[in-house]
Amino acid sequence: MLERPVDIAYAFAHAWSEQDADAVASLFVDDASFVNVVGMWWHSKERIRSAHAQASR
Repeated sequence: MLERPVDIAYAFAHAWSEQDADAVASLFVDDASFVNVVGMWWHSKERIRSAHAQASR
């Protein structure tokens, strides 16, 4: 359960380490924006999920 802000960070780290794009995306609202480490900017929860799914292949 995500009760504290730090819980989101832990959940993201866990989802990232498991290469679980669905779990990563579940942490975002539908109209979220995400900028990755190389500066790619994704708009929407679905695009964030899709980009992470492609990266984990």
